[in-house]
Amino acid sequence: MGLIIVIPVIGIFILILSRQRQEKEVKSTSVVDRIFTIILISLAIFQSPFFYYYTFGLFSIVIVFPYLIIALILTIYLLMPWIQNKGVTKFHKIGLSISIIIGISSLIFGSDLIEKLDWDLRLKERERIVEKAINGEFEDYKVKLNHFPPISNGGNEIFVDDKPSGSITVTFFIDRGFIDHYYAFIYTTDTTRIRTYDAKTKSDHPKINKKLSENWYRIAE
Repeated sequence: MGLIIVIPVIGIFILILSRQRQEKEVKSTSVVDRIFTIILISLAIFQSPFFYYYTFGLFSIVIVFPYLIIALILTIYLLMPWIQNKGVTKFHKIGLSISIIIGISSLIFGSDLIEKLDWDLRLKERERIVEKAINGEFEDYKVKLNHFPPISNGGNEIFVDDKPSGSITVTFFIDRGFIDHYYAFIYTTDTTRIRTYDAKTKSDHPKINKKLSENWYRIAE
């Protein structure tokens, strides 16, 4: 909740500085410009991972919209002296250019890229968690984990469905979504679920529903 308060405050602060800049004609070589350029680059670089791991459902609107507004304000603030040819530095130009390229690319391709990396690089980590579930180390259906970055979207919480028949289903959320809608990496040995998921992977949305490997699926519900 702190971010909800902090982000608008930062935005107002930037707007005030921008107005002061217009009045006093502060040069782009100032320390403030360098700091803002570094902040903008950081926002662009961390945009995709931050959105992927820490936003979900309607809550994402509360975070994503202010985040993008701050980035837009900073971009305009740093772009104006370049357009007006007010002696911007090479650092300023390169930093702003990199930020714009990364920021736009991140909005278009970032989520898919981070999801792929998260799956490829953290499969062993998820398999160890599944092994614990199979061994009965988790007593509850909802299991709160402590992984960084989160192993499951929406608070590091996974679902473990252990049936009396011996089959097990472990759900790692990609996007916790809203109400009953979500995207998830799912491990299951439940034959009924496997038939259902296999049917989904052959539907009209193969990019959304996929069989990733033996007993592993990427499913939208």
